[in-house]
Amino acid sequence: MRPLTRSPLVDQLPSYMPDGSILFGRQGETDGQYQIWRMKESDESPIHLPGVYARSPVVSKSGRYMACRILDQHQASGRWLVAVVDLTNLTILGTYPRIPFGAQIKWSPDESALTYVKDSNGVSNIWKTSIANRSEEAVTHFEEETIFSFDWSPKSDDLAMVRGIPASDVILIRRSQ
Repeated sequence: MRPLTRSPLVDQLPSYMPDGSILFGRQGETDGQYQIWRMKESDESPIHLPGVYARSPVVSKSGRYMACRILDQHQASGRWLVAVVDLTNLTILGTYPRIPFGAQIKWSPDESALTYVKDSNGVSNIWKTSIANRSEEAVTHFEEETIFSFDWSPKSDDLAMVRGIPASDVILIRRSQ
C-alpha cells in the first residue's frame, strides 16, 4: 500500500473513472472552498477541476457524469445540494434538493437516475430521482429495518444491500484499584 495524495488537508471519497483516473474532494488550501480534484494513480500531482466547487464526487459508469454536493448559492443557510455535472464541459446539469444530506448516492445502472437511501419513521428504503425531470420514486418498499449500504451490479441492474436492525450497547468499565 502507498498513499496516492499527500495533502496536509483531508482528501475524501475517491471515485474511480473508466480511464483509471480518480476524482476526490478536498478543501481548498487558500480559500477554504471544497473542490474536486482528478489524478491518475501514476501521477505525482492531482489537478483541480476549475470552476467546480463541490465535494463528495460519484462518477457514473460511463465516466461522463459526476454527482456531487454543492453549496446552494440561493440560500443564506449554505445548504448542501446534490448536483449532476457533465464532466466533458464541467457544466452543472441540475440540482436535486430532495436527496437527503449525507445519503450515500449511487448512479442507476442506465445513468438515468441517482439512487440513495431515505429513512422515514426508522425504516429505510432506496429511492431514485430522475436526472431528466427530477421525479422521485421508491425502488424498495420495506416496512422495517435500516439499510446500511447498497450498490448496483456493474453488469446488470441487480441490487445488493446490507440491512438490519441498528443495535448498540452501553457498558460501564470500572478500573480496579
